[in-house]
Amino acid sequence: MPTPVPHATLDPFDEAEAALATLREALFGARIALPALGLHTAPGMSETVFVDLGMVRPHAARDLARVIEAGTGAGR
Repeated sequence: MPTPVPHATLDPFDEAEAALATLREALFGARIALPALGLHTAPGMSETVFVDLGMVRPHAARDLARVIEAGTGAGR
């Protein structure tokens, strides 16, 4: 897993790229595909970069929910 980088040391785009890489790796490990996963900037918000999950198929959304529930204990 990539080493976490403190927020204050990265510019917004670098921070978003690091978060995207971490998420992509975790999703791969859980065998969850989000084909439209990427970065997005909003017009007029140059300092804000979003990790865009994109459009998610129902089975991928259920798989993602299952992994989150397992990690939090919410599904027990």
